[in-house]
Amino acid sequence: MNTELLALYEQDQADRSVFFEQLDREQVQQVLERDRARRRRVGELVGSKALQAPEDYFHAAMVFQHGETLEDFWRSHELAGRGAELGHPGCRWLAAASYDRWLTNQGKSQKYGTQYTSRDNEPYRLVDVDPTTTDEERAAWNVPPLAEALRRAEELSREKEERRKQGVLSPQGPQRLASLEVPGLRVEIIAFDERFIQAAPQQEQPTREELPAPENFPTNWRLYRLGEGYCATSADEQEVINWYKVPQSRLSFAWREQEVPQLEPIQLDEQPAILIRSSSPAFTQLFLRLGEAYYMVGGEVALNELLQVATSIPWKK
Repeated sequence: MNTELLALYEQDQADRSVFFEQLDREQVQQVLERDRARRRRVGELVGSKALQAPEDYFHAAMVFQHGETLEDFWRSHELAGRGAELGHPGCRWLAAASYDRWLTNQGKSQKYGTQYTSRDNEPYRLVDVDPTTTDEERAAWNVPPLAEALRRAEELSREKEERRKQGVLSPQGPQRLASLEVPGLRVEIIAFDERFIQAAPQQEQPTREELPAPENFPTNWRLYRLGEGYCATSADEQEVINWYKVPQSRLSFAWREQEVPQLEPIQLDEQPAILIRSSSPAFTQLFLRLGEAYYMVGGEVALNELLQVATSIPWKK
């Protein structure tokens, strides 16, 4: 077992020995900075092939589970999946939890039922769960039955109320950091609030179905249907743009306060859209409507290239 990974994992867990709701803003920011430093180092260890034992994959996956981006959560899912293959029992649950977090951070229903949320003085609730998932599927990945997860939400709410009565909760609730509304669309950015409880399986991303590449695609790019969304790959088969389907016209993002993105109204094919510019110039997102559906489109490409292909999927056909 890699002792440095163990130490990083223990530091991660120590920072979560109390609920974030009990910390003031400065304390939360300090935790987030330590999280980033840990992820950078764990990423280096993963790249150097320092992970060998099943415990190494569990420790690395847990650090990435406390990340900030979809890429962090998916990396946690992949690491935990590998740890599960190697026989680590905790990795089975963590693979499911990271997959749930990857889904819920896209505004989708979770598959297994590992993620809870609570805002301000509201009670805890289990984030919406895919009703087609069975308790047998949950058991296969060491996730409790749905009824038990719902009871856990009630327990967490009672515990939170007790902390409130004892005066140990921070008076600061989640803040609205930015918002923008254009005809038919609204995006709101709220302060990141890690009150999700960490209690996919080794599950692949949806099967890709290749579609004819639109005329405005760059040379050698390919377009695929990906579940309810789409993705584009470059000449070297790397995914460069993704279209995630969003269930409604209003979108709420949780973001780190020091990295609040800029929201800009733009027009695409005579339709209003909202451009979300993050602090990373390498990744840009759009919220837009295509036909009767709403999509988040994002990719690590130049903005002009993203705008060029954003509306190119064959939604009219």
